[in-house]
Amino acid sequence: MKLYPALTQSNFENPNNFKNYVKSARATKIIVDEQGNIHKGETYWSRAYFDGFGLPAQGQAKPYCKKWVSWGCNNLKQHPKNKHYAEHEQKTCKIAHCPKCFESWINRQANRSTRRFSKFAQNKKFNFRHIILSPPPERAKHMSYDDLKKWL
Repeated sequence: MKLYPALTQSNFENPNNFKNYVKSARATKIIVDEQGNIHKGETYWSRAYFDGFGLPAQGQAKPYCKKWVSWGCNNLKQHPKNKHYAEHEQKTCKIAHCPKCFESWINRQANRSTRRFSKFAQNKKFNFRHIILSPPPERAKHMSYDDLKKWL
């Protein structure tokens, strides 16, 4: 079996980057020690805000976040092959500031943007190109969110 460098350097025992981000957002004295453990507390970015915008996963989770719920029907005569019917689903609040559900919020926002782009481009004779527009950093530091939107 041939191993590629990316696979040999990967650490599959630690949680993914999002989960590490959430854990380290609560660290103070030592964020990560020599063994790779993340300690409890608060970092400089956990309270970072700009014009009402904050970083995701910095709030409190609701009691039902990431809990499994099940429901079903035992009316055997109305189901195929006379079997019970059940559905299982993981509940999520889909809120940006929830440390458990922020990934589902990110997915929902990305899907929303994709639908908007697709609907806009439906009958157009051009394709989208990804570009990045940035004001000069020194000027952007002193601009409000509304001013930045106008600049773009």
